[in-house]
Amino acid sequence: FTSRARSCYFERFWDRLYLGALSDECPPDAWRRIVRRAVADAERGDAEARDWLGRHLLPAVRTDGGPMPLLRLAVDERVGVDPVDAEAERRAERHAHYEALRGACGGGGRGGPKPDGARQGTDW
Repeated sequence: FTSRARSCYFERFWDRLYLGALSDECPPDAWRRIVRRAVADAERGDAEARDWLGRHLLPAVRTDGGPMPLLRLAVDERVGVDPVDAEAERRAERHAHYEALRGACGGGGRGGPKPDGARQGTDW
């Protein structure tokens, strides 16, 4: 791992750990009650509730050109796409591509074959 790759790995590890704990403690029924309360508070004029709902319902400006989260969810539901299956397939394809590139480079990185003229013990 490079230091950046190692950093990303640990960030994902902690994200999964904490998001898993959050998901365990806040199942969909509890989340619905929270949202209902926020909607009721917002309708009574609570600015913080309106702000909170706005952050979840109104998409931030996307700079990558991708669809907005709620729009993507609505489209997925309409065409019958399971977003979990689609993401799993996308990741499997990306992993297969990575493994193919790695194989084409002879394993690459430390300990793998070096290009002609490369010194042993260096990252090329």
